[in-house]
Amino acid sequence: MVIGSSFLGNDQRFHRWWRTRRLRAKRKIPARVILRSSPKALERKKMGQEELRQVKIIKSKIFFNSLVWLWRDKVAFITLKENLFVVVIESRELSETIRAMFETIWNCHCPNTEEA
Repeated sequence: MVIGSSFLGNDQRFHRWWRTRRLRAKRKIPARVILRSSPKALERKKMGQEELRQVKIIKSKIFFNSLVWLWRDKVAFITLKENLFVVVIESRELSETIRAMFETIWNCHCPNTEEA
């Protein structure tokens, strides 16, 4: 599960790092992603099926350049704009909290989300 921006920065490191999505799809690992509305987010939504990714887009006035990845009992906070910075926390309690927040947004049928 991913919540975040579709911004990748201009540094080549970000583009190499983002290629992990193809590796994930090749390994048949599906993903659900919530992105802030942008042209890149719409592009990611269009490519979603071929990359085993469901995408929901949220309309937000708040601009952010980071990601939150969630898997098993791990949560990763990742910055994208300037210096790549990653913090991974392994905690069942924290991952359950972030997962509940993700599911709340994912299942919201409110006017500020676009269905995948």
